[in-house]
Amino acid sequence: MKYFVLLIYLLCNYGCSQSTSIDAVEKDIISDIIDRNAHGYPPPPPIDNKNFIISQQVLDSLDNVRYTVAIYPLMEDEIHESSNKKLKASVYYDIIISEKLAAKEIENLDGIVSEVGHTVMLADTSNLKGPAAFTKFDILLNFSRIKFNKDATRAVFELGVSRGKLNSTAAIYCLKKENDKWYVDFIVPTTIS
Repeated sequence: MKYFVLLIYLLCNYGCSQSTSIDAVEKDIISDIIDRNAHGYPPPPPIDNKNFIISQQVLDSLDNVRYTVAIYPLMEDEIHESSNKKLKASVYYDIIISEKLAAKEIENLDGIVSEVGHTVMLADTSNLKGPAAFTKFDILLNFSRIKFNKDATRAVFELGVSRGKLNSTAAIYCLKKENDKWYVDFIVPTTIS
């Protein structure tokens, strides 16, 4: 009987120690990354004009566009092994290969906001395939689990950014904390479609 109680105790303390909902630090990071990735692109230059210059007025107007940004609600520990190798010589490699984390679900948007005014919503995962996929939002962001080093001064995660079918990129974001604020140390591109 005492072994059974010990087993239950160990399972609860070890198995339940990882929270499945996101915390305030993760919400702050997600909010910052939304504003970093929700931006427009200038129109392509005319094919026959090699000296085409995009006016400052057009560039300024792109900064004023507000998007509807959808966040995929499940954050899985999914940084692919081939991507890990790109960080082998950095201080972030040990963070990536640390323990496997349980998936986290973004249940609501409390604390996740765009500082520049983009509309933020949770993606309807049942509506992400087919022709209606990008009718309710402009950009879809898919965050992996955010992993931290032991003293919570560095963080690493992979982010997928989709602007439509076959218009997606993914990259590993390596962040460092200075003066209680998170900064992008560097970004490692992983995929493009």
